[in-house]
Amino acid sequence: MSSRRQRDVAVVVGVCAIVLALGAAGKACRGFWQDPLSFVCHSDIRALYGLRGMDRDLFPYLHGELIVVPTPSRRWPPFELRPIDGANEYPVLTGVLMWLPSLVSDSPDTYLLASVVLLAPFGLATAWLLGRMTGRRALLWSASPMLLLYAFHNWDLAVAAASVAGFWCWWRGRPVATAVCFGAGGALKLYPLLFLLPLVLDRFHAGDRRGAARAGAAGIATFALINLPLLVLSPSGWMVAYRSLSLRHPNYDSLWGVLAQLFELDQATTTTLSALAVVVVLAAVTWATERRARRESPYPFLPACAALLTGFLLVSKVHSPQYALWLVPLFVLVRVHFGWYALFVAGNLLMYVAIFGVSVWSTEARDVLVTWSVWARAGTFLLLVNAFLRAPPTVARPLE
Repeated sequence: MSSRRQRDVAVVVGVCAIVLALGAAGKACRGFWQDPLSFVCHSDIRALYGLRGMDRDLFPYLHGELIVVPTPSRRWPPFELRPIDGANEYPVLTGVLMWLPSLVSDSPDTYLLASVVLLAPFGLATAWLLGRMTGRRALLWSASPMLLLYAFHNWDLAVAAASVAGFWCWWRGRPVATAVCFGAGGALKLYPLLFLLPLVLDRFHAGDRRGAARAGAAGIATFALINLPLLVLSPSGWMVAYRSLSLRHPNYDSLWGVLAQLFELDQATTTTLSALAVVVVLAAVTWATERRARRESPYPFLPACAALLTGFLLVSKVHSPQYALWLVPLFVLVRVHFGWYALFVAGNLLMYVAIFGVSVWSTEARDVLVTWSVWARAGTFLLLVNAFLRAPPTVARPLE
């Protein structure tokens, strides 16, 4: 690595450390202000400390159940599915990350602090890997408002690091290691499993059919082996995460949440339609990248991953605002116009204020702003899918 690239990496990691520190301070402010409505301070980490049994050091998945909780004070959703007594709606590695800080915590605030200490290295590792690959372009990650808002909003720093580690391994010409990273990422938040399809196609177009099969098998095996112990110990507890995904109403800040209210769709219908939409996105992106691969070489692996994830975020019924953090590394690795990144950030800032600025908005005003933000984000994501499919990657894989 050249001395200039070393300086660039140092800048990227240093900026990331500053932003992470500011993000942690922002999430800690509720502990000092005691203001549950302060939109800057909202953190799922603190909120779920008691709701998921972390205050009792309960290891997730081994006990508990999924209950239906009516929400009469809200227009949407009419009910929530809530895991209790150690049950957990997150994939298993995220559940472990939730549990570990509880062992040294005695309050929501100390739990948040311990979680910050656990999660911050994932954010720094992501910055380091992106900096090694792209130099100062990785500041799109390190200086991102999405990182400031969402680094400690939930446990998404870990899955972002797993995905970027996979892209690093691909860049270094190690497809099996890439698949292992994506499989581990799938055990954190599922979406990195999407990247196994472009990885297999990448190897296939390189003329390495055995390598394609090995990579696909390695990713699936990694995901399965991580899940296997808890599946054997507590099948019903392990299933809570996947039952929750299938039975829950769409988030009200998702496209399906807006459509369900507009057309009065029930839960079963929206689940079916959103699943079909995900399949359509997978097929459409695969078809488009196959056409591009026939016109030019090599296979557009990174643009395919970016387009797949963007399309998935567009049509999935399960959505949370911090999912914006998932997409930021792909803006670093795929060269789209900066205006797309600025539009993406602006739209997500508007969405954040609409959702968490509850002390500012009336319920009616908030619902209107959230609805318009969802439509704006849907239009942006639809155009972004096309932009990613046409864009070149910022890094080229070394010759094997």
